[in-house]
Amino acid sequence: MRTILTWLIIGVVVGYFVYTKVLPLFSIKKKKQPFTPIYRDEHSTLTDNQYRKIALGAIYSEMTHAYINTLATGLDRSYVTGTLLYSYWKLKSADEARAKLVYLRDKGFRYYLPAIYRALMARTAEGQEGIIDQSFQEEEEKEKAYSQLHNLIDTMPELLQDGILHDEQDILKYGLIGWDCGRLVFLTRLCLEARIITESEAWAFIDAASELAHITYTDWGSYAKSYVLGRAMWGGIHSGNRDVAAIAGYLLEKDESPWIQLSW
Repeated sequence: MRTILTWLIIGVVVGYFVYTKVLPLFSIKKKKQPFTPIYRDEHSTLTDNQYRKIALGAIYSEMTHAYINTLATGLDRSYVTGTLLYSYWKLKSADEARAKLVYLRDKGFRYYLPAIYRALMARTAEGQEGIIDQSFQEEEEKEKAYSQLHNLIDTMPELLQDGILHDEQDILKYGLIGWDCGRLVFLTRLCLEARIITESEAWAFIDAASELAHITYTDWGSYAKSYVLGRAMWGGIHSGNRDVAAIAGYLLEKDESPWIQLSW
């Protein structure tokens, strides 16, 4: 009897130790972090002006642990081509990748925003449907517009609560150019890494993004809000939008961030 009692006591002690000391270690390891340290290539040869342009894609860089201060991402090429370009971006060929770069440069999400905003203001489902149908002729464009509209409606409470937007008018104030430019810069770097485009072509796309961003915004903060808004309209409530906003906040606050080191 005494032996059984001893083993019971030992079992309770061991169980308590595992529950209070061991399991928390595993939960910490599995906890998703909203942002990561800024990754730099110490041998970067970019000028400040080039770095400023690359920094337009800083949020995406942070999300993938890519270098933030070089044209090269520093990511494994198989990860770039197989995971990022093929699985995430759904780009199955060099031609599709080039077409996507041109799309982001010339059209992007910003193309849909005026009609989406009018539809949002219509309030009723019938009114929204009428505006979308009248604004776009191609079914693919209508589908994209409906998706962005519904994602915007779903994420509006979160965007307002988190201070990304203060009211509905801020949707037009910040727009989606930041989202288009940030993605264009990073996708360009991926395509260069995959040897789909040349370095001179890459800088041409990045220069186009920089020009568009800088004629639209006057500071990194407004640019960041546009990016977070675009992410919300792209992915809806299940896109980890608050994690993206946390990365933007980190880039706007930390001394090691290019958004702090480099003026807009």
